[in-house]
Amino acid sequence: MYVLLWDNGRLPDTFTPTIPGISFVMSATDLSAMGATRARPSLTSHGSRGSMMQKQVGGLSLEQVKENLLGILADNTDYVVNNIIEPFCRPHEEYCRIQQLLLENLERGLDPVSHPTAPVKMYPTFVRDIPNGTEKGQMLALDFGSHHLRLELVTLDNGSCTVDSQNGFVPETLLTDGTGEQLFDYLAKFLHRFLKQRKLLNRSDPIPLGFTFAFPCVRLALNRAVLTHWTKNLHCDGVEGQEVVAMLEEAITRKGEMNVVVDAVVNDTVGTLMSGGLDDPTCAIGLILSKGVNACYMEQLDRVGTWTGDTGEPKQVVIDTEWEGFGADGCLEFFMTLYDKELDEHSKRPGRYIYEKMISAQNLGEIVRLVLKKLHDDDIMFQEHWTEEMDTRGRFYTKYISEVLSDEDIRFQKTRHVFEDLHLGHASEIECRVLHHVCQIVSTRAATLTALGLATLIDRVAKNEVGVAVDGALYRYHPTFKTMLEQKIPLFLKKDKMFRLVSAADGSGRGAALAAAVAERIKGNHCALSTDIPNTGDNAHTDTPNTGDNACTAEEGNKTPDASVVNQMSDAK
Repeated sequence: MYVLLWDNGRLPDTFTPTIPGISFVMSATDLSAMGATRARPSLTSHGSRGSMMQKQVGGLSLEQVKENLLGILADNTDYVVNNIIEPFCRPHEEYCRIQQLLLENLERGLDPVSHPTAPVKMYPTFVRDIPNGTEKGQMLALDFGSHHLRLELVTLDNGSCTVDSQNGFVPETLLTDGTGEQLFDYLAKFLHRFLKQRKLLNRSDPIPLGFTFAFPCVRLALNRAVLTHWTKNLHCDGVEGQEVVAMLEEAITRKGEMNVVVDAVVNDTVGTLMSGGLDDPTCAIGLILSKGVNACYMEQLDRVGTWTGDTGEPKQVVIDTEWEGFGADGCLEFFMTLYDKELDEHSKRPGRYIYEKMISAQNLGEIVRLVLKKLHDDDIMFQEHWTEEMDTRGRFYTKYISEVLSDEDIRFQKTRHVFEDLHLGHASEIECRVLHHVCQIVSTRAATLTALGLATLIDRVAKNEVGVAVDGALYRYHPTFKTMLEQKIPLFLKKDKMFRLVSAADGSGRGAALAAAVAERIKGNHCALSTDIPNTGDNAHTDTPNTGDNACTAEEGNKTPDASVVNQMSDAK
């Protein structure tokens, strides 16, 4: 233990302590940030890697991060323990308790008796298999996940897949203040423009289309799904409770000139699973880590009490868990921090999506902001400079976490850029360190919660080797999330299973086309897929990321939901 004392109450412009194994210079700003005006900040030395002031900040273990925080804020160790470490660094036993609660929730969703009130809905998707490489033909895929649109012309040929795609953007005002008819008319116009550019209008034979609709739905059939409720802060009047494929088909008819038949509607998790399955036949789980968090997996039919389809081969069906609803019954109250509770209180749906709120890219940045705000409000840090941006809910974007954690050393170039973007210029090294460590602690909790959920699904899959197809901005851009998942999943596996994470970037779109193709393959009716659509597109691509998120699918059925479906939707809201 090394203790630095300033007896005269004044700080030098710089201070260069000499401690074995440590080399650094502390400015007056850094010393002040440590509370050093009357200070006795203590620096605990564990060698060059373990020191609070070590040069490398990337690749630290959680224990090292905790030690560093206690060293940085040595005058406030009780505060750090009570307000940062204990709330986020929970014992393994608590995570195991959450895993058991999740398993019980999965079973409730699959049981026809408890399903109507189950927070985790476990919807059968009517998707019965993943691609096996024999699918052939050309299909369209329309991917709608919120603000971003993607249209693809997918060509399948015995395991190969080529995609001609184009991205689009849905105006914010349409998503929050528009009507359902206006929204689907917008989708139809986007589709019309895509087909016109490729000279595919006014065809005599229909073009099959797979529709990725990334919101919670009750499935009626492979190509029929009823929206239960909007998520991701969207709200278009006249869509909740309606069959979304029918609304799309009506908009296509209104626009005219398009001979398109919607063969399948899936959510982005199912699309990701199907896309990953084309590249890796071991895939049996699909996971989205983005603004929302959701997973699907292949379940044995005899364990799906809510199944209403045929019971022939293959005796399995993809289940859309809708696990973002986990915790809506209050079972995660014991695990929620004061920051989680504040975030939930000010959300658009308080009391719901508790599990998702602790993981998703929609919320991780806000959790970090709330921690920093408490440090400021309690006069621990940032007394000298605080900004309106840091007092604004949602202003600390989750992308900042990825940028901060990309810093590997104490130059903190990316971290300082984040502070500058928040108008917190001239951030001290101490402030940069604290932000880095808070981002890591919040991210580690999110990865652990995700890992226990994945381990639960891996144990349920009837395979010894399980591929997990993953997509979403959080997975793609967070520098350590994938590694943390790979490290933590084995801690929660109950069975002797092998697993691997399979990147399926932007796979949710083509996955809808693949779902329809697999259905045709199972029926032995390959001729239903058009095989002579000319690929005359210009392969238009943009850099717009596909950050869609949660929910839906469906076999042939009525467009109008029956009473049981209405009851399910009522329970889901």
